[in-house]
Amino acid sequence: MEVSYKSQRYTATFPSKTEAKEWANRKEIALKSYRPGQMGTWKTVGDAFDKYAREITPSKKGERWERIRLAKLKTYDIADIRLDDLMPADIAAWRDLRLQGVSTSSVRRDMGLMGAVFSHVVLTI
Repeated sequence: MEVSYKSQRYTATFPSKTEAKEWANRKEIALKSYRPGQMGTWKTVGDAFDKYAREITPSKKGERWERIRLAKLKTYDIADIRLDDLMPADIAAWRDLRLQGVSTSSVRRDMGLMGAVFSHVVLTI
């Protein structure tokens, strides 16, 4: 099933057409009613990492390594930033700090994981 809103496409697959339609309806309502600041003051980037580790990571083949990577990401200051306040400059500062200790490919993997986490959090609002 696919939902399109403000030039952004969201897709998901389901075992039945009924489940797909229900998801599409919920997703459209969530997207149309979203307002900045709705995540609340307690939702931090670290909370998003925890949510992803709980809901998505267990179904992956590389679960162990992803849990290790998420735990490492939580040790950085970026994990304490509220999701509503997260800016590209924060991610760039984290990237520059991380590049001082690891290779470019490690940072790319971490950024890919962060992107998956943020996508999951936005899709499950």
